[in-house]
Amino acid sequence: MKPQVLKERILNATTRRVVRHTLFWIAFYLLQFYYGLVSIPALIIAPAMFLNPLRLIVGAAFVFYPLMYWIVPRFFARKKYRRGIFWSLVLFGLFVVMDALWEIRILNSCASCWEELRVKQPEYYTYLHRGLLGTVLTRLISFGFLYQLMVQLATC
Repeated sequence: MKPQVLKERILNATTRRVVRHTLFWIAFYLLQFYYGLVSIPALIIAPAMFLNPLRLIVGAAFVFYPLMYWIVPRFFARKKYRRGIFWSLVLFGLFVVMDALWEIRILNSCASCWEELRVKQPEYYTYLHRGLLGTVLTRLISFGFLYQLMVQLATC
């Protein structure tokens, strides 16, 4: 096969893959957006209406791409399990901190969202008022972040 033909096939395959991934994340955003509209009506009037679905898909992408394109092929596929587990835990830790920070910032920008949360989910409202460190440690120790990632991907 000629180098030019090979180059074109690779570029076409890469372009198709990028387009498919982009369409997937757009569809994922729209589904999360819709889910937010039907589950938390107070978001309809708030910037959180757009930011919360974005937080969810950025978090999922933040975990998925490094895990699938760096950690799995570089460590697990080569049977370097300790390093793979180490880097997976680092990635999950970064995800938990980033997600908790972003969630609290979104809620802090939306007083009606805090009120809706206080009325409809008082346990979660209290949980988030523990502070960032308490939220992060609880999510890490309980593996709640794994549940969160699975639920996010299952809604797709």
